[in-house]
Amino acid sequence: MSIVELMKGYKLCVETCMGVKPGEHIVIITDLDNMANAKALAIASQMADANAIILCQTSLKKFTLEPPEMIVECMKKADVILVSLPFFYSALFFHTNARKEAVKNGARFAIVQVTPENADITREEIIKTKYLSEKIAALLNETKEVRVKTNNGTNLTMTVQGRKSVPISSLLDQPGASGTIPDFAEAAIAPIEGSAEGVVVIDGSISGIGSVQEPIVWKIRKGRLIEIKGKEEAQKLKDLLKKTDSNSTNIAELGIGTVARGKVTGDPDDKRILGTGHIAIGDNRFGGGNIASDIHLDGVFMNMTLELDGKVIMEDGMLKL
Repeated sequence: MSIVELMKGYKLCVETCMGVKPGEHIVIITDLDNMANAKALAIASQMADANAIILCQTSLKKFTLEPPEMIVECMKKADVILVSLPFFYSALFFHTNARKEAVKNGARFAIVQVTPENADITREEIIKTKYLSEKIAALLNETKEVRVKTNNGTNLTMTVQGRKSVPISSLLDQPGASGTIPDFAEAAIAPIEGSAEGVVVIDGSISGIGSVQEPIVWKIRKGRLIEIKGKEEAQKLKDLLKKTDSNSTNIAELGIGTVARGKVTGDPDDKRILGTGHIAIGDNRFGGGNIASDIHLDGVFMNMTLELDGKVIMEDGMLKL
């Protein structure tokens, strides 16, 4: 589909997901390869009588750290910040201090991923998914111990008592809201440091690597990834971790997908799909944790069984609520 054909989706992102109002200041962050998408967002912002500027960073490597000072300063003055980058770099951008400071000041922040598959999503679908994310997040807030299992071999326990979960949806019209639009939702929580124990079998995808053709087995002890087994994708992950900091093996997040539409395609964005789960390694500050890292990588697995203090709320990917 052309940008013109996707314009309905970009318009929904601006007007519905972000609730852009006349006169608001919109900062759109992109790179050269995604400039057409950024321009579509600028046009949609103009249609909403808002003031949009596009900031283009030519080196994607810059997005693995904090963004350049010029971008940071613009973010501080923005009402709405829209990131149009490949999903991996967008996810890294989400974990920057620049985003955290901007939303603390009241900005609304979104990673924009408009595709032919989600360009026709409706406000009603977004609201329904938001409700499910909030419902599961509320249950996590009342939980002491979580167990995650799959028929493929995942069996992991973790303590979450005292941690505040993060319900994520694509309705981001309130000050300080952050997420991915127009079709992303999950309930996420950062386990207590050192508490995760067990095995995770990644059979979906890993951010930064992509689709997993052969399952990757993670052995986890005392909240750290201590062993990786598998074939080609497993070796890619090992090579990637060799180039990062010592906190990259921290078990940073449990995420529960809550989007009922769509199907698993092997893309890292699959983590939004209801029935999938993901475990992240690296930085956990998004959820009140205290581990800083240069990375936050999600490993997605299919057909999750989820137990909260022994109660099954999802079995083999089917919700029991």
